[in-house]
Amino acid sequence: MYRAQLLAAVGVDGNNNIFPIAYAIVEKECKDTWQWFLNYLTIHIEIEEQYLWTFMSDKQKGLLEAFEEVLPNVSHRFCARHLHNNFKNAGFPGHVLKDAFWKAARATTVEAFNIGMSEIFELDKEVYEWLSTKLPSEWSRSHFSPLSKCDMLLNYVCEVFNSLILDARDKPIIKILETIRHILMARIAFNRDKAETWTSGDICSIIKKKLHTNMKGASGYIPPKADSWNYEIIGSTDIDTWAVDLYNKICSCRKWELSGIPCKHAICAI
Repeated sequence: MYRAQLLAAVGVDGNNNIFPIAYAIVEKECKDTWQWFLNYLTIHIEIEEQYLWTFMSDKQKGLLEAFEEVLPNVSHRFCARHLHNNFKNAGFPGHVLKDAFWKAARATTVEAFNIGMSEIFELDKEVYEWLSTKLPSEWSRSHFSPLSKCDMLLNYVCEVFNSLILDARDKPIIKILETIRHILMARIAFNRDKAETWTSGDICSIIKKKLHTNMKGASGYIPPKADSWNYEIIGSTDIDTWAVDLYNKICSCRKWELSGIPCKHAICAI
């Protein structure tokens, strides 16, 4: 009823859960209000080396222009689900094209991405040309910066945050802010208490599950050793061969670099 907008920045914690960082109510969503929000965000979370930071958005009104003014050197990602919706709205529906799009988005190497794009080209040249106008660094893991140690393709963290604060939205402005504060206080306290029950030391529970999944996958590989730190990981086919550098925490599949979690090839070498 106050015709205002809620701006928010939501991050990911060490257990891959959402971690709301900042929120503010403004008159309207535009370049000026986003610029004001980003300026305060930059100060409070002390963003100095911008190239180390990655922001994902749905390219809200005025947001990209505000980034150019305040944080021109951060990495950007565009939610792949929203990109796919734009993909369909542009006149490219169908499950075959959808599968080809997600194959290219989930590719972790440039080679795999190029193969995926070649398949899209063979299916529909217009789709290929439409996707070629989008920077792959914004929607495909193959071109993501490894510095953020996060391989997320979907902006689900903001969607979860929006669902958390749904009951607050119809209240007066001060009451909205107080309701959100109480919701976040209770959530942080709950997560803190839950973490104290974990028995896996420094490894969070969701990350531990991912490690166990990768450990099972590692059993299908043979790890010939090249030197003290380097291994050639051999799978069941000629193309399923990977190079692992344990010292630098690198695998040629790039999954270890992107997520910070050892992939099945790295675990095989370890």
